[in-house]
Amino acid sequence: MRITTITTTTLVLSLSPLWLGAIEPMPTFSASNSWNAYTPDKAFDGNCFKEPVGWNAGSHPPQHIEINFGELKSIVAMAGFVGQSPNGNTEHEVYFNGVLMFKWVGFTRQLQLLNHDFTVPIAAQVVRVSTTVSPSWVAWREIQFEFASGERFPETGAYDCEDIDTDGLTTEAEHNDFGTNPLDPDTDDDGLLDGVEVDLAQGSGCPNPLNPDSDGDLVHDGAEVDSGTDPCVPASAKEQLGALIVMVLGLNLQSGISNSFDSKLSAALQALDDVNQNNDVAAINALQAFINAVEAQRGIWIPTADANALIAIAQNIIDQLTT
Repeated sequence: MRITTITTTTLVLSLSPLWLGAIEPMPTFSASNSWNAYTPDKAFDGNCFKEPVGWNAGSHPPQHIEINFGELKSIVAMAGFVGQSPNGNTEHEVYFNGVLMFKWVGFTRQLQLLNHDFTVPIAAQVVRVSTTVSPSWVAWREIQFEFASGERFPETGAYDCEDIDTDGLTTEAEHNDFGTNPLDPDTDDDGLLDGVEVDLAQGSGCPNPLNPDSDGDLVHDGAEVDSGTDPCVPASAKEQLGALIVMVLGLNLQSGISNSFDSKLSAALQALDDVNQNNDVAAINALQAFINAVEAQRGIWIPTADANALIAIAQNIIDQLTT
């Protein structure tokens, strides 16, 4: 998403040192208007999602939000986490001590991060963000500043909201493009991060971060990737068996149970490795023994959902071998 930043004035002020023992003043916040609990201080509290989140003017432009640090701050960068619905063209003017410093101009979307870096530190006490164009009520979920000292205000804020679940996808993209949960790094719980699935898909839609079994072979995409099979191509009986072994290991079961399962699956895999078709019977018997063992532990040492998934895959392999 391309946003034009228009810098209009560069104003560098000298910072006055605090007298020894001075108490650092607390910032104050104000706005042109506020809707219900969405007051201006909420845009500087480090909260990206928990309601009430951010400031909302409750009205269309022009609207503004302002922070007064109570003293000069040497600012090297700032960012805003967009609250906007519907998406569309916006213009936001940023003033330092009443002087227009730059504009964010372009097509913006809900949960998008806008940021601006200064080539030199700019000293300011009062910063106002004035929105003059927007298709929605004016709102900011978070606004954050970075100072020349390396500190940020608030300590966590807009920059941290960009990919809050650290899955490799921006919050903006998860919300607007992929439909994944920006608060859950693995939306479909298949063992692959949402960003990894999108990277693997390369625009093809497979693997799908909203579908734990993209190819419908009953083996979760993560288990397929871990076992070296393609999550977008239904696995062969042998490939499913390899993925099943990986799944069992991933459950971190008690050693005795895990060893019992592994011996049965290894016996089935060894039988499938033999070119003699009659050995399919031995593989089926080993898989049935595995199913019986899992059923015995279902809801006891193995969560029911995990046990059901293991049994379904083992049964699917048996069905393949008998058709």
